Amino acid sequence: MMRIRGPLLIVVLLGLILPVTDAQALVCYSGERNTFVRRTGSNLFESRGVKGRVPIRNSALGVCPGFRDHHATVHMRGIGNNQLDAIEIGWFKENDGSGDVYRGFIEYQVNSVAIGYGEFGWNCATNTFLTPHSARFKTFNSLGPGGETFNWALYYDDDNNGTYCLVGSFTNTVMKKGLATGETGIFGGDDTNAYDHFNILYYATQPADAGWLSWGGNAWYSTPPNCIPGWGRHRIHDDDYEIQVGYPCPE
Repeated sequence: MMRIRGPLLIVVLLGLILPVTDAQALVCYSGERNTFVRRTGSNLFESRGVKGRVPIRNSALGVCPGFRDHHATVHMRGIGNNQLDAIEIGWFKENDGSGDVYRGFIEYQVNSVAIGYGEFGWNCATNTFLTPHSARFKTFNSLGPGGETFNWALYYDDDNNGTYCLVGSFTNTVMKKGLATGETGIFGGDDTNAYDHFNILYYATQPADAGWLSWGGNAWYSTPPNCIPGWGRHRIHDDDYEIQVGYPCPE
């Protein structure tokens, strides 16, 4: 952890004893806040995978006590009435009070409850970490003897050059296909930086890492209702968007 030097320490201590006005009030939240952005076009829930470049960022986590986090994933949502199911791979920066940590992670959710979870570092190993830089993430439905399966493979490209390593897999899930999305999520307070930049986004029309097509557009995904207050979607291109401060959350 970085130590606070003398002059800065004085400023911090003064800030603790000075009265806080309404304009200065910091709101700390106990739970996660997130924003999802989906691809547009036809056959939205027929995707068999999603991949994209998501820079791992040195995001400010703020000063609220307790757990603070910024995370971003490429994300497959379930279909129909099961849109709370998900398969995802991405990165996080977190601080539990003992210092900042960067890691990759994979997760499988059923009805918004984590059923499977794992973490990884730069070489897909569990005993390494990540550093701020541009990287790529990918997940897709696997192929078995009888065709597509309920199994998903998750890959990471630390060099951002198209060479991936296998992080892991989730088997016997409830999903064969779904909606390709990107997720930005934060824990902490209003001073947590939620900026993200997703680009080179693709969705798979076939299982087994095949049939990839560039996103034909992107839009805020409102099911389930979500949006980080004060941080909205800024469209750059069809397959390229930012989560940017000052852009409104849709109603």
